[in-house]
Amino acid sequence: MRRICDSIFAFILAAASVSMADSTSLSACAAVQAKRNSLPANNANIDESFVRIEPILKAETAAGLNGCVRVRFEALFGPKSPSPATGIEIQEAYAGIPVSSMALQAGRWYERYSAAMFFGRYLFGVRPVANGTGCIAGYGSGDMDGSVGSVVDGFRLTVPLVQHVNTDLKLSILPSTFSFEDVYFCILASSQPFDFLAVHLGANLQIVEPGDSDPVHRAALSAYYRIINDLNIVAEYGITDLERVGDESWIAAGVDIPTAGVFDILRGELEFHPARLGPDTYGDLALVALVRKKISILQFDGTVGTDPRFFGSRKLRHVGLALRISAEF
Repeated sequence: MRRICDSIFAFILAAASVSMADSTSLSACAAVQAKRNSLPANNANIDESFVRIEPILKAETAAGLNGCVRVRFEALFGPKSPSPATGIEIQEAYAGIPVSSMALQAGRWYERYSAAMFFGRYLFGVRPVANGTGCIAGYGSGDMDGSVGSVVDGFRLTVPLVQHVNTDLKLSILPSTFSFEDVYFCILASSQPFDFLAVHLGANLQIVEPGDSDPVHRAALSAYYRIINDLNIVAEYGITDLERVGDESWIAAGVDIPTAGVFDILRGELEFHPARLGPDTYGDLALVALVRKKISILQFDGTVGTDPRFFGSRKLRHVGLALRISAEF
């Protein structure tokens, strides 16, 4: 219900800005993905797959007011695919307005603060899942959509701090429930003083917690460093509960490997998260390799590795594979 209410609110807000627009643009992206988990279901060749299409409408007025609506239509297949088999969800629906040198935005949008493509990115609170164990908001750790960003709802103010070194500050109010019974105050600071170096600092402070539970605060620091062309290093350290640093922290790292133009991206990533599956399992360390190639409007992505959340791995030797073809037009 929470996602439905937020979607309706965000859609109305974005639709109002689009209706006043002086210029609009319509585009779309489509994707097909197939995944074989590390422990296949009944020796299935494909455990999960989907077909999705996302129309994207963007608009802007002469005064700088802008808006965006992005809707996902998705069909799921395979013995381990979640239910229901088809779905429609608003991925982005926001309105933005410039305020002097700042920018104010409200609704739903993609937020990205890390250079990690697959692991890391545990900010923005907790949302429940069907099995009741809970998962991190947005894409979070272990997802092929991680480089796009995490879906968040709320209000954001972007403040440029030092423009000549590309430094800005984002302050957001992110309610986890439509009734504002669970609210996070989010701080994101990013700086790219050089072309080869970028640093991001983020924190979620739970200012209103549901019921009598204690607030949970989170923090993350990530960095990107380019050694030479196509040889890059990324790293991220974060804590999902500042009162339990030892048990609730994670470390993610990755390296981009040059391929002399054969691939657009060839990256290896790893993540260490203590006791992510409980004290009696071996899921603390996860490894993946990611490859990407673009040909005209088509993009080919492949991911192979071991990861408890995405591939259902219980040990490092439990390896899964996912392939995706997407297009933008």
